[in-house]
Amino acid sequence: MARFLGIGADELFIKELNYRPFGEGPWVCLNPAADHFIEPVVENLLIKYRRKNKNVNGFFSCSCGFEYMETVTKEQGERSKGQRRFVRVVKYGPLWEAKVWELLESGMGTQEVAARLNADIKTVKRYAFKKEQGKSGKTAEEKGISSAEFEIKKRFHREKWLQIVRENQDKGRLELRRLAKYTCVWLCKNDREWWEKNSLAKKYVQAHSNVGWETRDKEIL
Repeated sequence: MARFLGIGADELFIKELNYRPFGEGPWVCLNPAADHFIEPVVENLLIKYRRKNKNVNGFFSCSCGFEYMETVTKEQGERSKGQRRFVRVVKYGPLWEAKVWELLESGMGTQEVAARLNADIKTVKRYAFKKEQGKSGKTAEEKGISSAEFEIKKRFHREKWLQIVRENQDKGRLELRRLAKYTCVWLCKNDREWWEKNSLAKKYVQAHSNVGWETRDKEIL
């Protein structure tokens, strides 16, 4: 067997052989919200074997809270240094979630946030909704906000919204929401009735199509 494999006696009997399907650590962090993105800083790796398909799953946990799973199939064997396998995010962590909310508060759209943070747009919306629900589900006392502070915030957001409406008379609600996303979210959660009264009516725009449907129908037919 040693001759067949081309292994010398020293390597066969003395050298300790370890199966490392994901190579030597440390491994890279795949958290786009972290300042160490794509840097080899991950030292925690948990390897699990699946009996059903003989695949090997590696769970990589970074100190920033980001955790992802990488899979190596039986046919693929050990991963070479520059080779990547199937990767799935297990947990985004508090740093990533905070970055989502920060970008949304700055007025950035969910689609752009998703592209910047390498996530699905539904995931971004889910975390944003979860954050907003957590904020709205608490009373002012639980949040540590006094009634005076709440009134100051309400006055600030009302004035900001009225200014946006005045300066953009030709725009509908959707466009206005994009211009003052955080203010709109705050008012919808905390001052909905006032926001409804002081928002422009929904605008219905007739979609214009440049497609010549008669010609296309004939071509397809």
